[in-house]
Amino acid sequence: MLTKESKAVLKMLKSLSGNTDQPIGFLMNTTKFCLERDLSSTCDFAKYDSEINSVMDMLERNGLIRDIGNNEIRLTQTGIHFQQYRLHRLWLYLRDHWIDVLAMLISLAALIISLIAPTAPG
Repeated sequence: MLTKESKAVLKMLKSLSGNTDQPIGFLMNTTKFCLERDLSSTCDFAKYDSEINSVMDMLERNGLIRDIGNNEIRLTQTGIHFQQYRLHRLWLYLRDHWIDVLAMLISLAALIISLIAPTAPG
């Protein structure tokens, strides 16, 4: 699970790299990341400066970025296609637990009917 801060930083990194796995470098003594070959393209994470290390650790633990050394990272395939990956995981969960979901829907329908039935005229 990602925090809203982690999602925001991932979105900035995806935007900076153009949804590719280009190396992204950290500009020392600043609050900015830049593309390895284009110092004019940067993203500023000053808003998250006090927690950027833990945010980057969380992104790496979840397999969304990879540390390639020399203060550089790359987005992984999962990081580049994060929404697609989340939808796929949801689909797998629903496929494996469809009976539970069906039972919950039937129970919910029975609850609604039992709440409505005593008030129905007749």
